[in-house]
Amino acid sequence: MQEVLLDAALLRERGVHVPEGILIQRSAFGDRRPTLFCVKKYLPKKFHSAWENVNLTFDAADDNSVTRDPAECWRHPIRPDIQAALLAAGLALEDLPPSLQVSGTLMNERWNAQPDAR
Repeated sequence: MQEVLLDAALLRERGVHVPEGILIQRSAFGDRRPTLFCVKKYLPKKFHSAWENVNLTFDAADDNSVTRDPAECWRHPIRPDIQAALLAAGLALEDLPPSLQVSGTLMNERWNAQPDAR
């Protein structure tokens, strides 16, 4: 399924039209959501002082399974491709060592630099 969701040509073959300005991508967030993928829309620049984009995320667990305790809820995200493989294997993201987490700088350099990311 992930190959289809992330491939515009395969979506078109199945009759799915992704509107201009909508991006379907793997993603990872620092608030411990086990995100499978997200649908992203960048907002016009006039809104960037508040929000640059909005995301609709599809997660591998219900929202109540993610702690909201400020002392525990934040971590550096896991690289999206690694997170997807771990979720597919049924591994609990909460049990991963910090060495598999990615600093914000590395996430920006690797994942946001892709030409199709905007």
